[in-house]
Amino acid sequence: SGDPISRAAAASRSRALRDAVARYQSIDGIPELVFFRSTGPALYHYTVEGASGKVISGLVGLVRLASLLPHEETIRAAEDKEAPDLEIRPLLVITRHSLPTLPAAGPVSSVRYGSQLHRVEPVNPSGPIELGALVVADGHHRRRSAMRAYGSEATGIALVVGDGGRGLRAEAFQRRLIGAGALPRSVAVSFAVTEIDHPSPRVGGIVWCGDDGTARLLRPRPEALETIPPALRSIGSAVAFRLLYPLIGMTQDRVVHYSTSAGALGSLESGDAALLLPRVGVDAVFSAAEAGTLLPPKGSRFIPKPVRGLVVRSFG
Repeated sequence: SGDPISRAAAASRSRALRDAVARYQSIDGIPELVFFRSTGPALYHYTVEGASGKVISGLVGLVRLASLLPHEETIRAAEDKEAPDLEIRPLLVITRHSLPTLPAAGPVSSVRYGSQLHRVEPVNPSGPIELGALVVADGHHRRRSAMRAYGSEATGIALVVGDGGRGLRAEAFQRRLIGAGALPRSVAVSFAVTEIDHPSPRVGGIVWCGDDGTARLLRPRPEALETIPPALRSIGSAVAFRLLYPLIGMTQDRVVHYSTSAGALGSLESGDAALLLPRVGVDAVFSAAEAGTLLPPKGSRFIPKPVRGLVVRSFG
C-alpha cells in the first residue's frame, strides 16, 4: 500500500470508498485506500516534499476534538452533512510549539499527490508530548459535526504542524457576491476608495470588481476598524463581513467561494461582484483562535493539505 499513485487515482479511490461506506456495504466491498496502516495505537511523522525539498513536517495521530481551538465559523449546510466519519482527510492543526524529533518505529510509506510527495513514518514517543494550544487550520465543519454526533469526547485524526505552522501558507478564498449590484456611495463612510487598473488582491485592503470590469481598492478607515475586534482587523474576510456586507445587504447564502481570483472573476454574471482578499497572516489566525473571535466562514485557506486516504486506527 506504500506504492505512489497519481492524484487522480487517489481521488477516484477516495470517492469509491466513501460511496461504499455510505451504502453500508460490508468491509469486503470497500476498495483498499489505506496508504499508511497500523494494527494498534500509533503516532506518525508526516512530511510533504516538493521540487525544492521539504515543505512541511508534522505529527499525525488521534486527538480529542474538543481540545482544538477553531479560528473561523462554519457554513451551516456543510457542517450539517451526515456521517462526519466518512471524511478521510485528517484535520490540519497548527501549534506555536516546536515538535520533538522521535525515533522511527517502522518503515516509511509514501504517496505522490500532484507534484508533492507525502511521506509517513511510524514513530515511538517515550512519554507525553506537550504541544501547547492546538488551533484548527482546516477541518472546522468536520470537527463540529463529529462533536455533535459523538459528544465532547469525540476523537479524530489530525496532522499537527509545529513552529507556528511552519511551511504552511494561509491564502484567502476569493468571493463572488451574487446580486451585489453597484458599489454604493455610502461605502466611503467605512472605506477609502481608489480605482485600480488590474484586479488582484492587495495588502491592506479588499478589492471590489464589478460585472462591468471596473476594480476598486477599498481600504478600511481607522475609525471603522475600531468597531472590529483587534484580532480580526488585519484579515480581509473579517473586514468585508463586518464593514462591507451590511452596507450592500449581502448575506452568506449569496457568497460563493473560489480558491483563485480568476475563478471568482470568471464566474461573474450580471449584477454580481467579485471580492478579492489578500493572504491571511498565520499569526492573525492564532490571535483570532486564542481570543475566541472567529473569522467568518471560509476565512482562510491553508495549503498544502494532508492527502485523503490517510487512516489511523486505534484498537483496544
